[in-house]
Amino acid sequence: VARGVVTGRHRGPRMIASLLFASRYRGFLAACDRPLHAQATRLRRIVTRAARTGIGRRCGFDRIGRIEDDRARIRAFQEAVPIRTHAEMREDLDAVYEGDWQRLCPSRPLFFAMTAGSTGRFKYIPFTAEFREELREGSLVFSGAMEARYPALRARKLQFLVGSAEGGRSPAGIPQGFASGFNYKHFPWLVRRRFVVPYWVFTIDDADERNYAAGRILVAERGVGALCAISPVNLINLRRAMESQAERLCDDIAAGTLDVRGSSAMRGSFRTRPDPALAEALRTARRKEGAFPTRLLFPSLEVLVCWQGGNMGYYLDALDSTYGVEGHFEFPISASEGVFAIPHRPNRAGGILAITSHFLEFVPTGGAAPDAAPA
Repeated sequence: VARGVVTGRHRGPRMIASLLFASRYRGFLAACDRPLHAQATRLRRIVTRAARTGIGRRCGFDRIGRIEDDRARIRAFQEAVPIRTHAEMREDLDAVYEGDWQRLCPSRPLFFAMTAGSTGRFKYIPFTAEFREELREGSLVFSGAMEARYPALRARKLQFLVGSAEGGRSPAGIPQGFASGFNYKHFPWLVRRRFVVPYWVFTIDDADERNYAAGRILVAERGVGALCAISPVNLINLRRAMESQAERLCDDIAAGTLDVRGSSAMRGSFRTRPDPALAEALRTARRKEGAFPTRLLFPSLEVLVCWQGGNMGYYLDALDSTYGVEGHFEFPISASEGVFAIPHRPNRAGGILAITSHFLEFVPTGGAAPDAAPA
């Protein structure tokens, strides 16, 4: 069976996945017709689960969850739990990190996401089973939105470029690291089975070696339809690592090997069928064109997924010249703290608020007091 061809053995799970993605996306769009109700429903689920936490007892989450009127429930929550900065919550967050998770969390954290943000000091964001469920919802909706715009992806592989979740352990012994790596390992199975690169590759210490290893494995899968990363720079660096080690790549493809250099947090290996014909075609094309053509490296590639707004827009021309792929799709607007918007239009920055994933509040840009912020 040729690589990249969808066989009967694989078609069933892929069809099930696409049906699930489409169902979640339709549900999300329906929720957008009643955003207040969607947010009030999400809020009720959160406060009901967290009613026995320290903050839940202190702020009356049990009472708030029993309020039937959507607007009144939201208002009661806002009055009981005003918006606070990370600095104002640091004492509680530090206590959770040290092991007193009942202060804020409805269950023991599975993981702490390490993020420095703009402060320079690591923040440790607790990931609970409940929060992972919210992230799962966002990933399913996003998958449905992307496949709605690029139907060919239903029969293809896709790949996210992520960081390592292997950042040690908290004082209470809970794993910590970068959120993207944790999410990569814990996406719903129907999403994960479409990935090509094994997680251990993203734990390689050296960035160039990590990109080379990911690229070499991706070339072996001829059915990659989408490459995804938060920043277009990550996608550009993937190709640069392959170009800078062109002979090594061709040798590996010809032999079906990958010899990883340097250290990594997790051990792994990769071997595949030798492909001397592809290696020779790549060498010949590179001599003629000065670079590996995307059509030979990734013959099924249809869309590049990354942030396009803000300062990321400065790198889109370089991304286009590197890959020569016209299709762009926004990466979900997100951070370690959650998913905030679901992209839904090709070649456009931004997206629709992720109202079925989290309860969202906003502080006006004019600097209004936090207690005046709307949901």
